[in-house]
Amino acid sequence: MHGLTALELARRRGRGVPLMARILRSRLAARLGWLLALWLAGVATVFACASLMRLAMRAAGLAS
Repeated sequence: MHGLTALELARRRGRGVPLMARILRSRLAARLGWLLALWLAGVATVFACASLMRLAMRAAGLAS
């Protein structure tokens, strides 16, 4: 048992590493969640800026 880590010990017992698989999946889910949140924030920001520009152009009489 000298120098064995918890993962090596689990492999030797035949249990595999389901904890690591769960951690990796949760990291992937977190990263995808952040990606989606940042993308939605970017889309919302562009929409807000475009709406404000449209209002400003209408107020200046530049609307067609």
